[in-house]
Amino acid sequence: MLEDLLIQLRQKDIEINNADQSGLAAIFELSWQSLSLEAQTLGCFLSLFGLAPISRKLLEQILDGIKLDHLPVDDLSEPLAELVKKFLVQVTRPDTYALHELMRERFEQALSELSNADALKHIYCKGIATLARQMPGRPTLADIEAFSPRVPHIIEAATTLQSWLTDKDLTWPYVCLGRFYEVQSAFDQAELWYARCLDISYQRLDNEHLDVAVSLNNLAVLYDNQGYYSEAERFYQEALVMYKRLLSNKHPDVALSLSSLAVLYDNQGHHSEAEPLLQEALTIWRELAQKSPRTYLPYVARTLNDLALLQKAQNELIQAQTNYQEALAIRRQLAKENPRAYLPYVAGTLNDLALLQANQKELEAAQTNYQEALAIRRQLAQENPLICLPHVAATLINLSIFYLQTKPDKDRSVATATEALEILQGFQNNPSLQRYTNVAIQILKANVAKLD
Repeated sequence: MLEDLLIQLRQKDIEINNADQSGLAAIFELSWQSLSLEAQTLGCFLSLFGLAPISRKLLEQILDGIKLDHLPVDDLSEPLAELVKKFLVQVTRPDTYALHELMRERFEQALSELSNADALKHIYCKGIATLARQMPGRPTLADIEAFSPRVPHIIEAATTLQSWLTDKDLTWPYVCLGRFYEVQSAFDQAELWYARCLDISYQRLDNEHLDVAVSLNNLAVLYDNQGYYSEAERFYQEALVMYKRLLSNKHPDVALSLSSLAVLYDNQGHHSEAEPLLQEALTIWRELAQKSPRTYLPYVARTLNDLALLQKAQNELIQAQTNYQEALAIRRQLAKENPRAYLPYVAGTLNDLALLQANQKELEAAQTNYQEALAIRRQLAQENPLICLPHVAATLINLSIFYLQTKPDKDRSVATATEALEILQGFQNNPSLQRYTNVAIQILKANVAKLD
């Protein structure tokens, strides 16, 4: 009888993709009663996802390890097949499903009548938060591609369903979305999610909760990277005060916060304010590295590099070179064990050391270090162009200036500046890279003026 009615509906041209509300309602009502309890529960669970395709892999990841009556976590094949057969769920491509907006509304209504509706929402939010934690702090292009289909579903947890996020999981969907957009230079979207993270942390958690400090720091880093230094300074300072109040003065998060604020001051030319913060951070990292060198030596190297940059700006060249060389030695050793993680930092220190050596007229050493830095960054950019190509452009510009002013070679200067400019054309929506573009243009103009 039911199948006959469905045939009649289809004969009346009620298509799932273009159906009117009454037609879809009719399909839902006819189908709902004939579904198994497992299929009904799964359909209601699917309505929690964003209005976007849902891969079976994502569904299985969210349900991994879950035990709940009538939720078929062990084998989804039969209940999914039921939902598809009854035209309640569409197959958009192999092992990928979607709910029509009106069908989703019907399932949401049915969900509200289930006794375990809250449990299903908690399961969804827990699974999404677990996935969100997997977004690295510095996402690669592969990470962005992997997370793109998940974003609408993460947004659903961060908006409609945020009340069902536990305090422990609360910030992760927002942090994930912030990182996702920040690495793509979609700074307005990144700011939106980081700001929401801070707001919801204040609302749901104690003002003295560590996640509030982390949220402050995330916003500070975002503003810092865009050159909005006054906003960044305020958030860095608030985060540092909270870290020191909530943690030991020798805690790694305190050292990180000290370093971030110091580098911000240095970038603004406030060297006298920056140096004591870096020295305090370096003391913390050295003490921690004595107990756990594998964990904390990278931070010793980074702080040495930052301190050397500061000392160079204050014309303390001997101290700067000593610190660069110690940082480089540490980073080379770390890169032997894990080249993928530490080669970018080897290249960074080589580039900075070359700048110092060029200023001191150590030309051969400077050129060698520039060229090694460029070779490493080219290699890294093949795997991760979003992150690494701007660093390639920066090294090319430094080399171009070197060939323009320090070791004159017009052809090389023009070639490196031109290549840098071509790279930077792909990053025009990133305001923090505009200064590199301006420098490349100035170098080309200077070379033309030399010809004249």
